[in-house]
Formats: sequence, structure tokens, C-alpha cells
Amino acid sequence: MMNALKLTAFFALMASWALSCSSPENGDAAKTHIPDHPVNGKWLVEQHMDEHIREGRRLLSSFVKHGDTAVHMFASTMEKHNDKLIASCSMKGVAHDTLHAWLQPHIALTSALKQASSPDEAMDALQQLEASFVNYTERFAPFEE
Repeated sequence: MMNALKLTAFFALMASWALSCSSPENGDAAKTHIPDHPVNGKWLVEQHMDEHIREGRRLLSSFVKHGDTAVHMFASTMEKHNDKLIASCSMKGVAHDTLHAWLQPHIALTSALKQASSPDEAMDALQQLEASFVNYTERFAPFEE
């Protein structure tokens, strides 16, 4: 029963995210001319969105560096940070879809951290989040006009 509730909440978040990205209030990605193909081997992401992602990585690095143990509180902070990223989404097209493909599992890792019931589970989720950020920097770069 609990897993069904978690899945329902996860899919509701994904649906709201998909709708917010296509919202006209988030701007017109066509104005930025982001290519629908990788440039120099990386997909381009609007700079303001890239900044949100890089700030998330800085938050994670600081949390780990200081040996903090309040993982559930940190996971809530990361969720709020992810919400800001989602709200700022104004991309469209293949680059947008490629970013979504990276972000969906990343959001699930944040949820796993929040639900961690042991230090080992929390450490595993933290390591996977760091790997997700590494994957982002290998695959994406900020679009600069």
C-alpha cells in the first residue's frame, strides 16, 4: 500500500512537471534557439536551468564534505531545489526531452534519499546523486547566446 502511494505521488509530480515545462508563463524556448542536437558532444541547457542544477551539486558536495547526517532534511532541501528547476523550465524539443530523461531518475534518487531508513541506504542514495550530477556534466552544457 505504501509503495503504491509513493508511486502515485511520483507520477503526479512527473505529470505536473511535464505540464509546467510547456507552460507559456515559462517563456518561449524558441527565442533562445537551442539546437535539437548535441554541440561538441553535449546537449545544451538554458543557462538559468543549468545554474539550478549546478547549485544542487554544490549543495550535495557541501552536505557530504561537512559530514552532515540530517539526510531527510537535506533531501527536503533538494526537493525544493528540484521544484525551482522544474518551475524555471522553458525548454522545448529534443534537448528538453533529453534533459527530462536525465532528471526523472535524478528526482527519484532525491525521493530515495528522503525515504532512506538506514545510514547505508542514505549513503547509497547520496553516492547515486553524485553520480547523477557527474553524468549531467558529462552530457550537458549551458547554452550561452
